Formats: sequence, C-alpha cells, structure tokens
Amino acid sequence: MARTRANGEGSIFPYRHGYAAYVWVNQPDGTRRRKWACGKTTRAALKRLSDALGSSDATPPDDAD
Repeated sequence: MARTRANGEGSIFPYRHGYAAYVWVNQPDGTRRRKWACGKTTRAALKRLSDALGSSDATPPDDAD
C-alpha cells in the first residue's frame, strides 16, 4: 500500500514524461505561493522539490513589535 502524504507535504502525480510535485510555501509578505518540481521518477521529483524548499525561506518573519 502506498504511503499517503500528510497535510502540508504537497502532492505528487504522473505528468507528461515523468512525475510532477508541488507544495504551497508561505512567502515573507504573508502570501502563499506554489513551488513546482518535475522528474523522471517520483523520487527524482521529490528530491528536486526538497532541494527547492531547502533554498527558500518557507516561514514568514515574526512581527514582534
């Protein structure tokens, strides 16, 4: 049985000549943006997605005034 993804982990699905994955990311200004990644296999798509998330700031700044 396939492992299901938890809330906030994004989605992965067959797309064109491989697989696509996306996840919603919080931007510093408070908006949300969808990050996409594609790969030949599910693991390749997830690897690219995690690399993209690792290089981005996924949490909004604290407004401690």
